[in-house]
Order: sequence, then structure tokens, then C-alpha cells
Amino acid sequence: MLRRLAQVSVRPWLVVGDFNEILSQQEKQGILQRVQWKINGFRDYFHECDLHDIGFEGNIFTWSNHREAPHTVRVHLDPACSSPRWASLFPCAKDSMNELASREEVIWKQRDKVLWLTEGDRNTRFFDAKDNERRQTKEIKKIQDSLG
Repeated sequence: MLRRLAQVSVRPWLVVGDFNEILSQQEKQGILQRVQWKINGFRDYFHECDLHDIGFEGNIFTWSNHREAPHTVRVHLDPACSSPRWASLFPCAKDSMNELASREEVIWKQRDKVLWLTEGDRNTRFFDAKDNERRQTKEIKKIQDSLG
């Protein structure tokens, strides 16, 4: 779908979301590395669509399995990417997005900590459901630069 959009649209666009894929091995920490051909395919997909990561400040890992070392897995699954035209129209958007992401991260960490204390690790299905619910409700409703 994004490939088709990139072929037919001349409008500026921004893509943010949980792709369940990574762009490099550095975006994953854990016991198993991601298969390189999948990373290459995902990276090629972004290049074909002329999408560029607009960056992220803070902890790059947006997902964790919450297990003790050495079984901990952390991954960056939520890139924010834009077309060059979008980036030129909204040069200050990165700062706004980073501020929103930082606030959201703090809220979710606090909420997860309370849930973890009350539920413990005895109910993995519960945490998977909550994580999926959180991802489905993540939404940036508006990005505004200094010009409005």
C-alpha cells in the first residue's frame, strides 16, 4: 500500500507506526539477532517509498518482553518516517513528536509498573493484550510547527 502511495502521490506524507520490523541490527537487543534478509527487505521498502526516519530522542527501544537477563529482548518497532517534502514543510515537527513520545513513554511506564506489581509475571496473556491495546490506541492527532 505504501509503495503504491509513493508512486501516485506528490503530496508530503508522514508514516508513524508499529511495523513489527527493524531497519538495522542496532534496533534490537536480545538473545537472537533478526534475520538480515528481512532487515534488508524492510530497508529497501523504505528507500523505494523515499521515506526517511525523522529521528527519535530518548530510549529507542519501544518494546520489551519484560524478562530478566539474559532472556531480555528489546526492540525499536515504531519509526517515524516522512517524505523529503513533508520534512521540508515541517522542520520543527521532530521536536514536537519527541516531546509527545517522551510524555507518552513516561505514562505507559508508570501504568505498566502498577500493573506489573498487581499482576506479576503470572499472566503473560494479560500483558500481551494490554500491549496490543496500547499500540492500537497510539495516535498522533496533530503536529503543529511555530507557524501554526
